Amino acid sequence: MKNNGLTGTPPSTIYRLPELTKLDLMANAIDFRFRGIFEATKLQYLWISNTGLSSTDDIDEIGQLPLKELRISQNKIGGPIPKTIFGIASLEYVSLSHNAFTGTLPTEIGKLANLQEFHLYGGSVTGQIPAEIGNIGGSLKRLALSEN
Repeated sequence: MKNNGLTGTPPSTIYRLPELTKLDLMANAIDFRFRGIFEATKLQYLWISNTGLSSTDDIDEIGQLPLKELRISQNKIGGPIPKTIFGIASLEYVSLSHNAFTGTLPTEIGKLANLQEFHLYGGSVTGQIPAEIGNIGGSLKRLALSEN
């Protein structure tokens, strides 16, 4: 449903679709909510970039999902990067770019053993790249941290 002119808040009942593996709501002016997303037990791809997302309230609910890709770039999310993201061992691709994240890149990034690409450019993150990033191993192909 990418770039489809959607507005409003998607109903949380969408998460109860038994075979939902990909949710692509990118480039829609929606009020996305994470509440209830834990029910999407097969969700592997969550693409909500450029939706105007400004809050990560209830984002902890994605922690038990088998996500491979998380795309929440080009939104209005501020504050520290939610550490819940770094507890999803199945993640291969993460895009958090062009938000207003602050603070440092959490050391927990080293827990993402399957990570291939991590995008966090165009924000307000400061500090050193954590040494724990070396724990990722040979799977990491792209690390984009510019413009911070």
